[in-house]
Amino acid sequence: MLLDIDQCANGPALASTWSGDAAVPTQSPLFENDRQELTSPHVTMAVPELVAYIVTAFRRHPHICNVLTHISGGSWDRIERALQVILDHHSGPNDLSPLALNIIDLMCADRGITGRIFKPYYQDLLVAVVGKAVAGRLIAHVTSLFMERGIAARQIAVPRWRNEQTRLRNR
Repeated sequence: MLLDIDQCANGPALASTWSGDAAVPTQSPLFENDRQELTSPHVTMAVPELVAYIVTAFRRHPHICNVLTHISGGSWDRIERALQVILDHHSGPNDLSPLALNIIDLMCADRGITGRIFKPYYQDLLVAVVGKAVAGRLIAHVTSLFMERGIAARQIAVPRWRNEQTRLRNR
């Protein structure tokens, strides 16, 4: 099964196996019999099962594995818990741990090399595992968590002009 996940979620190879508007790779034996079911908008998969697929794929990608190992302090259990919160549609921005916020930043921000690798990889992986419609809803949920958290952070931050005025007064 790990080989099937690896074949399905292998970054560059994943994109080359798609044909037309197919929602899952055409050459993946993992989804051969269930292609219609996986592309329907009514796919149901428990969050822990989805997280297991995602974590397995992340661990098999050399760069993503290194980055996630670094930001989690080497604890993949923490990464699993963070992903369960991130992918749970009932979670909000206040439910996110600092690790979950870092992972969401990688998923959405397009910053640096890792962001440019991570974002399309996780999006393609979701489409391959749960289909285009469900993946779209999950990606929208993660993006809304990112945006809501960004808005909250901007509201908490002290405006720059206040810092400059305070500095001028204290001279």
